[in-house]
Amino acid sequence: MFSSAIPHSQNGNHKILLLNCEDERIRNELSELGYGILSCKIDEAILMCQESGKDRLTLIVLGSDCSVGSSPQQIVKLKSDPANWQIPCVFIDTGETSACKVKIWESGADAYFDHLIPKEELLARSKVLINNYLRAISLKEAKSDKSIAASCRKQTEFLDKLARIVKQRLKDEKFSPKDLAKEIGLSHSQLHRRLKAEINQNCGQFIKKQRLLEAKKLIFETKLSCSEVSYSLGFSSPSYFTRCFKEEFGYLPSAYLKR
Repeated sequence: MFSSAIPHSQNGNHKILLLNCEDERIRNELSELGYGILSCKIDEAILMCQESGKDRLTLIVLGSDCSVGSSPQQIVKLKSDPANWQIPCVFIDTGETSACKVKIWESGADAYFDHLIPKEELLARSKVLINNYLRAISLKEAKSDKSIAASCRKQTEFLDKLARIVKQRLKDEKFSPKDLAKEIGLSHSQLHRRLKAEINQNCGQFIKKQRLLEAKKLIFETKLSCSEVSYSLGFSSPSYFTRCFKEEFGYLPSAYLKR
């Protein structure tokens, strides 16, 4: 029995689809790879894997039926789908005409096996196709993870820079979203769109949130009264500050002071 390049416990989550392939010998020998065997149309197999949330179609083995709606046409459809075009497709040669073979290769077939292919060769070549496909998918997912991580880092750096700018202007009651956008090098509308996309806040809400976070710190670390804190951070009045504080944190500044 051939060993697998991935842990055997995961093999059951990978599927081999037999399409128009009635050869029981091929089916039985491929089952020795430890993968699940499906017999249905390609789009049905892909849908089943998607709905399971954990299965992946890793090899398609096709009988070379060249009639209308047949294997080559289904492969053309598969290979035109950016999400699935890398799935390897193998045709089993059962004595087709040259014209049919041309159609099969033109459809995007990855390999062509004689129906009398020895068991060892069948398993070895199938494993190579499957493992190359799984490696390509793993690399693609790794690049995607790195891209997401890089995007998160950039987002954090951007928000930290905004917070530093606001902190430097906390006492300026007239510091506005337009001032913040100018200092970060964006238009007001560009900054608004970016903040809404990243943290679902507009510019004014971001500035107010930074002021309130600093207010919380001052209340806890200093002996300043709530009124003194509010004026020191650019709030127009203690009552407005108190209202904003409660809306943000769910309790009054005086209640926080007693905690």
